[in-house]
Amino acid sequence: MVLPRKLNEQEIEKLQPWYKPGKWFTSPATWFQEVRAMSPNLPKKVHIQETTLREGEENVSVSFTLDQKVEIAGKLSTMGVECIDCGYIGNPYQEETAKRILAAKVIKSPTKLILNRMCGDLINNLDALKAAADRAVEIGCGAFGPVCLQVPETPSQMKAYEDLTYYIKKTHPGLHVSFGITMASGSFRVLKNLGMRKYHTLQLELAKIITQAGADRISIADTMGCASPSAWKFIASDFRKAIGPDKGLTLHNHNDFGLAVGNAVSGVEGGADWLDVVICGLGDRAGNTSFEEAVLALEGIYGIDTGIKLDKLYDLAQYVQKASGAYTQHWKAVIGDRVWAESSHAAGLINLKREGKSFFEAGMEAWNPEIVGQSHQLFFGKVVINPSVVEGFLKYLKLNYTKDTIDKIVGAGLKEIDRRAAAGQDRWLTEEELNDLCRKMAK
Repeated sequence: MVLPRKLNEQEIEKLQPWYKPGKWFTSPATWFQEVRAMSPNLPKKVHIQETTLREGEENVSVSFTLDQKVEIAGKLSTMGVECIDCGYIGNPYQEETAKRILAAKVIKSPTKLILNRMCGDLINNLDALKAAADRAVEIGCGAFGPVCLQVPETPSQMKAYEDLTYYIKKTHPGLHVSFGITMASGSFRVLKNLGMRKYHTLQLELAKIITQAGADRISIADTMGCASPSAWKFIASDFRKAIGPDKGLTLHNHNDFGLAVGNAVSGVEGGADWLDVVICGLGDRAGNTSFEEAVLALEGIYGIDTGIKLDKLYDLAQYVQKASGAYTQHWKAVIGDRVWAESSHAAGLINLKREGKSFFEAGMEAWNPEIVGQSHQLFFGKVVINPSVVEGFLKYLKLNYTKDTIDKIVGAGLKEIDRRAAAGQDRWLTEEELNDLCRKMAK
């Protein structure tokens, strides 16, 4: 829910933005005036750049065929992704990826393809960077991403970045330019030479210069995944002040400390309005910001529009896992295939199911799995296969039984779980398996 203006607490209470019938119910505390006041730059919309085809394939478990990349690009465009990262100019495989996707005509407006180019010693390689921008346009990309690897320390170095940006926008006025500033959270090597505050100040100065020269957005990267959420919010806030309210600010986060999604969301609180994400959280080392977790958190908790069709997330995640051979843990948030396989609450949920009632509306979950294309599964383990639950099954199936029947079914169920555990199989019984056990033993 996008709030049209600043509302007082009584107006927010009436709107109840934390509750969307059939979808989610999140903590109302997110909407307290004191909490909202801590994020004055919170955007109304966050745009999504997806980098499974580039960063995702840097995961040592992952590789895709070109046909699979075309399929993934089509799925991303259909679900509302605005920019798809294909890799780097000068890499024949990644250039071919972009060409094949464009030739297949699987992406529709407003989705753009972006190819990037690393900027090292820019002064001595200015012509190469200009040629890279030309090449991106020649291939047919709608966006180009020069990436700053070295923080410019002198006026002449700063001017080189300014000249590059002027050239690109003058030569290719319709090209979307996303200028990357890597290691925005700092690195030991750079900080050792420049010092903490000077390094940060130079980055802000660079961002200001290149956006004034015409860059459409700045992309800052916590390349080593080493920032805290509070630091990343501060960094994003400072960059937002430097570039003003009308330029885009992208966050690229790594998950080395398990904080990629938390940092991404904190950065949005600081004023970022683009996120660089990867489906299933794939990526270099520990991975990157998880596409599905980030967009659901922004939509459900913050009420921020991402333009993403949430009901296609699970399908995309399933395809990427099968195509890459890199499978997530069963319990991964949002797209894990056992996230909605309930056991501990199965005794209560089975009664709601029989009555045709919504698990979500009954207050048994924070959000309805159907909104991301998931569905519920009920499993019955040792704690749940007890006399009262078994009696409920027998009554529902309209079977005759005695106390002895119930005890035998409970015993048989527990014995079967132990057998499966010893054989290395899934231990718990499905609803239908427990139905069959009841039918067999009551008969």
